[in-house]
Amino acid sequence: MAEFDISKSIHTLKYGLFIFAASIPAFILAGIVTFLLMSIVWDALMATGDAETGLVMLLISILAMVFTWSLCFIQVIAFSVNEAVNDANLAGYESIGYGGSWKAAFNITTELAVLLIGIIVIMVLGIYIPMASLTMIAGLMISLMYMGLIPYIIRRTVEQ
Repeated sequence: MAEFDISKSIHTLKYGLFIFAASIPAFILAGIVTFLLMSIVWDALMATGDAETGLVMLLISILAMVFTWSLCFIQVIAFSVNEAVNDANLAGYESIGYGGSWKAAFNITTELAVLLIGIIVIMVLGIYIPMASLTMIAGLMISLMYMGLIPYIIRRTVEQ
């Protein structure tokens, strides 16, 4: 019969605390960037009233917001994965720490840049040229990318 060890299950609370604590600065950063970019887009739309200028500003803002939110999401997960792997006492693994999780998140986000830009351009074109199928394909692609991102973050965090 397997031995029951409550201390191992208590680690889930610790990892939840790590995620909660790491998400506070990440979400503050993402909120500030979102607020500033949407203010710029709103001002650009009100000042020009030009649909093309609005589209360009909207595309740039969406790209910047997606990159920022992705960076923050990846950082929170990378920090938590780092702590969990560090607790496992794997031979040769050195903890990257909180600052290292931001570095890892930035590296992962830049690696995903081309894919993110392509998906967002497809999505914005699907919205701008009223093509629901194009928008749905882009939505599916971004969903699959974010689903595959979690194992990728784990791999990249452990490789650091």
